Amino acid sequence: MKDEIDAFIAKRGLRLETDATKGQRTVAQREFRRGELILSIPPLFGFPIQRGEEEEGSTNTESTGDRCSMCFSVLPLRHPRCSQCGVSQYCSSECLSAHWAQRHHFECLRLKAATESADFGRVKPGFRPWMRMVVGVNCAVDACAEPGTRVPRWLRVQALAWARLVSHRDRHPRHVLRQYEEISKVLGSLTGAVDALCQFGCNNFVATAEDDPSCAAIGHLCCPLVSLLLNHSCWPNAAYSFTRGGELVVRALDDISPGDEISLAYTDALQPRGRRRKELAAVYFFDCECTRCSGSTPHARVDELMDRDAGELLPRGLPTDFAMPAAADAWALTVVKGLLAGGAKVDVLVLEAVEGQLARDVSFAAYSHWRECQDECIDRVGADESAQWLWPWAAAAALHVLAFYALVYPPAHPLIGHQCLKTAQLAWNALQSDVKKGVVDRALVKALATSALSTLQAPSLKRQASTILGLVDED
Repeated sequence: MKDEIDAFIAKRGLRLETDATKGQRTVAQREFRRGELILSIPPLFGFPIQRGEEEEGSTNTESTGDRCSMCFSVLPLRHPRCSQCGVSQYCSSECLSAHWAQRHHFECLRLKAATESADFGRVKPGFRPWMRMVVGVNCAVDACAEPGTRVPRWLRVQALAWARLVSHRDRHPRHVLRQYEEISKVLGSLTGAVDALCQFGCNNFVATAEDDPSCAAIGHLCCPLVSLLLNHSCWPNAAYSFTRGGELVVRALDDISPGDEISLAYTDALQPRGRRRKELAAVYFFDCECTRCSGSTPHARVDELMDRDAGELLPRGLPTDFAMPAAADAWALTVVKGLLAGGAKVDVLVLEAVEGQLARDVSFAAYSHWRECQDECIDRVGADESAQWLWPWAAAAALHVLAFYALVYPPAHPLIGHQCLKTAQLAWNALQSDVKKGVVDRALVKALATSALSTLQAPSLKRQASTILGLVDED
């Protein structure tokens, strides 16, 4: 079991080794450059988040499938569904065929039987996808164990990794275990359902689309190999995304040298340390001791500054009535320009820019105020064509949001790429508005669009960044 997983990841330049503190960790066997693909693999099972199934505690008795079972994109009005089970729906015939070939042929009829069970209604809508997950994973694992059954190597490796995951059943909340037990009763003869649900509960990945600037959750993925390999860090050197081809993709956020551990963030870094650590302990059952949560690194010091209580004070540069000319704080401009310039000393530059700043200006509360300002400006301009004078303030607010992102995310993080693109678009609109004096110039717009182009992976977003660059060069 272990040898096959080791051989699979060794071909991708990875090695799994024991660790006295974490139990095990994955290190690079070769150099990975920033943005380079580290691993790409289809999930053992995945399900889109459907209407009526979004919340664990939902009392809604109906759920409406509105996303593709393969790529999780929104379904068109007319769309195909699996003719065998009638459960899985697809945005196109291509996704239907790809999903059938990938794994649906293992799970199809058992999924139908589970959803047609007389006890199906006893399972809360928020847990019904989890029930389908147990069935799907069980079918895939059984297929891999069946003598003479030919399965792709990636599926066999995923099944082997699944067997090595820890369930932490004794640490799950009692109310969650009760729902798991209800699911187990519905599934009847399927053994080990509660343990499988516990395994998934502390090892699943939230799927986000590469081309969605908000990075909103569109589904959940059971990808045991990645769960087994990559530990958490609040300052990770890798990030994952879900592709339209139905694969979980891991890319390097920074240059990774041979021997370096490769890590992911299990929780959103844009929240206070106490909240991050509480979530990690409650969901994944460990206490985070990464370089951002402890130690004396620049990342830890910036985290302490961001965690300060600003009380009721607003950031000093935040507009209250938009009557003043748009402006960006000096620290924010310094951080953004340092981010765009790149280099090995970005973390030191960021710390120097924010050290000594007041809590009202640099904190998670200050970030929230600037984010609200950015969104308000965009909404007002979108609703009223005469409000074009707000573009400079939208750009200024976006610059502050980008600066805060640079404080908590590695430079090549997808969210930084998305915000670079948004800031470039708002800044270009500001340059084209009637307001002549602003906080941006063409050089900054070009640098923002160039950074977005190099960071983002989705073709549609790359085209948007290229469009901005073309406009700047033509003007």
